[in-house]
Amino acid sequence: MTAVERIRHAADGGCGVDEDGTMTDQGCATGDASPHAWERVAWAWHLFIPVLLCLSLVAALGDPDLSGGGKVFVVGISVLMVNWYVALRPDLARNRGAQRRSITWGLGSVLLWLPLVLVHPAFFLVLTALFSTIFANVELRPASWLAGLLGIEIAVANLRYGDPTPGEAVFTLVWAMAIVLAAITFARWIHGIIDQSRDRSDLIAQLESTQAELAAAEREAGVAAERSRLTGEIHDTLAQSFTSIVMLLQAVEAGLAPDATARRQVELAIDTARSGLGDARRLIADLAPEALDARTLPDAIERVADRFSAETGVASTVAVTGEQRKLPPTVEVALLRAAQESLANVRKHASATAVTIALRYDGEVTLQVDDDGTGFDPADPVAGFGLRGMRDRLATVDGRVQVDSEPGHGTRVLVAVP
Repeated sequence: MTAVERIRHAADGGCGVDEDGTMTDQGCATGDASPHAWERVAWAWHLFIPVLLCLSLVAALGDPDLSGGGKVFVVGISVLMVNWYVALRPDLARNRGAQRRSITWGLGSVLLWLPLVLVHPAFFLVLTALFSTIFANVELRPASWLAGLLGIEIAVANLRYGDPTPGEAVFTLVWAMAIVLAAITFARWIHGIIDQSRDRSDLIAQLESTQAELAAAEREAGVAAERSRLTGEIHDTLAQSFTSIVMLLQAVEAGLAPDATARRQVELAIDTARSGLGDARRLIADLAPEALDARTLPDAIERVADRFSAETGVASTVAVTGEQRKLPPTVEVALLRAAQESLANVRKHASATAVTIALRYDGEVTLQVDDDGTGFDPADPVAGFGLRGMRDRLATVDGRVQVDSEPGHGTRVLVAVP
């Protein structure tokens, strides 16, 4: 399967692992988008209306022509308008999940602005913040209706200050509507830029995700190619050399007298060469096992345990508890390698008669390997090389390894991953 085919196959869901740790399906990478520019300055936008209200309020309160009742009124409406904004907290950058709340805020703010400007013209200054914040918070269509209502209020407020003729009144209304149309046109352009920016951000995130998937697939392909190369090298060099040594020593043994002094040394040499040949064959099997298409992690562990028992004569049992679920490929590979390393240690050092493997699916996934062998001191630096490698592998998936053992009392290896 090529890298591209693996990625297409991953889109169908599911990830598996073979006995050798080969991922039968690939997961999909995800990317996190950076915050947009307007989201980084949202705090400044939230100050826009309160600041302009304060400036207008200062100007109105400083006007000696405004009565005491009028001053109390504009202070109360201004405080209500700010609290209305804080209570509804319309989200900037047009959060589509809060449109009803944003529209409610916009309508209330437009209606609250009219009595303010009818009492004192200083509150015309707040128009800048109202237009901008409405179009920043509300979708274009409802924002346009709110802007139209605001335009009518502008015309009414302008007619309030003066004694216009019918022609002047019509001109004022037309002028107010022109302002609204200009604001809507400008907002449509800004919204188009924002939508285009969002589309580009989504596309970049998808490209980064696909790039990560391709990189992962290429790494896997490189690992598979290197494993295949090493398998061929070991087969053509070490395995062939050990086979030749065994044959040559057997020929020498056949020419020796039954009571020859050198026969014992030759027999030992043959046994050593056969042991090396067995190690080479096991290494070849670990690097390039037979294909296990769509094999799950429990199946792969059971296959490893069965082969271990067949080769060593040590009884092994595998128990799986909990609701099985698909894990990320790297996690399944790490758990499988931990099982293989644990059994390899039993084979080399434990002199055990029985091994139990327990795989538990719970809040976290745990793998426990128990043997009744000779045990060892986990603190001994000489004995811990394989365990250090296991810990290093599990650390890459945020897992942990715990080893409980003492000489003469067997060994327990517990591996857990989130």
